[in-house]
Amino acid sequence: MQPPAGSPEGRGASICAYTAVIGDITVPVATLSSLNLSGASDELANIKRTCDDDSQLGPAATRIDADWAQSRGWSGWTTTIDTSQQAILCTDDHYFSASLSDVPGSTKDDALNTILAAID
Repeated sequence: MQPPAGSPEGRGASICAYTAVIGDITVPVATLSSLNLSGASDELANIKRTCDDDSQLGPAATRIDADWAQSRGWSGWTTTIDTSQQAILCTDDHYFSASLSDVPGSTKDDALNTILAAID
């Protein structure tokens, strides 16, 4: 997929989505996106701040504080919003996001593991 028009550093963004029925938002959908943070735009600066500041996270969000993340200086969180399991992981130079929407039996950890499998 092409990144949305106006995306920061469009060539540094990647989005992958899978669904059995395109256009039907009621069926399971899995998405994975990444954004290269090695730029100097205002939008990238805001995203970088989001990686470090969890004050905007809702009560359902869980900060990733595992040793494997802390030892690398990475940050992120997982959350459930309605029927969507979501994870965000920020490394030194990339922002990763995964969402599993309407996927039966999925968990926040499944969303995080989707990111980890992609960057492994």
